[in-house]
Amino acid sequence: MTKAEAKKQRSQRRRNLARAIDLTWSSLRTHLADAVKSRGRDGNEEWQARTSREYAEVIYTLSVELHELTKVDYREQYEPHRGKI
Repeated sequence: MTKAEAKKQRSQRRRNLARAIDLTWSSLRTHLADAVKSRGRDGNEEWQARTSREYAEVIYTLSVELHELTKVDYREQYEPHRGKI
């Protein structure tokens, strides 16, 4: 595989990860809106909390993978307060 092909493949992977993050975030927002509407009526607060944490874990994992993949093609440009990302 050539460098150009590898870069194109990484670009597609980044788009896939970004789409997965967006879809998961959208689902989480819908889930939270429904949880607020039904608060106290269905008695599933523990389930709501657990599922919200699971959504957050998926978003975090996808974000870390996207960041690591992005570092391959783009050099670090910013130095945050706590150190390099």
